[in-house]
Amino acid sequence: MNNRIMELEKRIPQENIIVLRDISREQAKGEIRQLYKTGRTLYCSDLVRELGVDLGTVAEICDELEANGELVIDQNI
Repeated sequence: MNNRIMELEKRIPQENIIVLRDISREQAKGEIRQLYKTGRTLYCSDLVRELGVDLGTVAEICDELEANGELVIDQNI
């Protein structure tokens, strides 16, 4: 029984806790720009995890950066 419980516990997905930081929108925008300069493919969820900025703010900033031609979001993903 103990082995079965241990086996089941291993299958339960681990929760990811993201601690959001209290930073200005301009600081968040600068940090998002820096991450995109690395050339990595990034999704909004990646930015939330890496920067600790809420999803709504990340999405708004990415939309603004795209509208200004500072980044291109691949719509085929």
